[in-house]
Amino acid sequence: MYALAVTTLLAVAIGTHALACWRGANVKEPSLTADGQKQVHEDAVSRLQTSFSGLHVIFLIIGLSGMILLLYYVKSEALTIIIQIVFVASAVCGLSLAVSTNNKIRFLALIPALAIGIAWLILRDEPYAWILQDILAVGVCVLAVSVLKAPSLKLSTFLLVLALLYDVFWVFIAGHIFPNGHVQDKAGAGVMEEVVKSNLPNMFKIPDWEDDFMILGLGDVILPGVQGCYLLASKHHSSYFLPHIFAYLVGISLAMTVAICTDTGQPALLFVVPAIVGAVVLVAWRKGDLGVLWDGPGEVAAAKMAEESQLLLKPQTDIQTTCSQQSPPPKYGSMDIC
Repeated sequence: MYALAVTTLLAVAIGTHALACWRGANVKEPSLTADGQKQVHEDAVSRLQTSFSGLHVIFLIIGLSGMILLLYYVKSEALTIIIQIVFVASAVCGLSLAVSTNNKIRFLALIPALAIGIAWLILRDEPYAWILQDILAVGVCVLAVSVLKAPSLKLSTFLLVLALLYDVFWVFIAGHIFPNGHVQDKAGAGVMEEVVKSNLPNMFKIPDWEDDFMILGLGDVILPGVQGCYLLASKHHSSYFLPHIFAYLVGISLAMTVAICTDTGQPALLFVVPAIVGAVVLVAWRKGDLGVLWDGPGEVAAAKMAEESQLLLKPQTDIQTTCSQQSPPPKYGSMDIC
């Protein structure tokens, strides 16, 4: 039964990750004239460019770290209720988006999604509440990946590397820096284990049928999904999604294997990030697309437009055809005929 729990959690992680990437990259493009199609493409590229920057990534990691410290030191029922309400609201929006991008269908999907959210709020302490929580967690992942859109592989890699360091720090190191006296039996694991034990809805939970749960943090699905969404959003790079999803499967499987063998919680991103970044970079390098994939279609398009603008603004030399520049016409004088 333990193997069944691991397999189920792995399937939930892969399925949610793929769904979030696909829905986040699903852009509805209407059929227009040639000029209209060009404008739609330029708008999409512009939106991709302005989605978020390196500074936003740094602020995101700092914000997540602050939230962990807040949950670690502040034991407040009011804070827990606020987080639960935000979780349900985000999940309801995400579940409606997961069903369809059509506004009418999404509006209809809000009704059952809201019912699931209310049911979880009422029954969250019941033994079977993990089923409702996992359904809502799928919606949170879909919404988050749809919002966090990377304009390039370079920026998504920057996000993933910082997230890896963040994960390793809070699992292995933070317990030595922020002691609280609650969990110090495993060196360095105090902060993250204490936050996990707070029973907040920030994870997928699958019972192992031994009065415990196999868990996976939502960030381990959402943050790698930023790269997957970028690969699917670009038509020329969608073929790289298969290596991405395979590498994600390998990374998550390895993280679960190490966690089971060591009987300690592991930072899943420590295994996932090298796998997905390494796989995509290697495949792109062998295909000769690494430069375009790394900089992103937005930056490449912007550089091309700048080059074309310089050519258009370059002063053109007027060719003057004046009589002085031309060869003088032949002069026919009188000829003596003998």
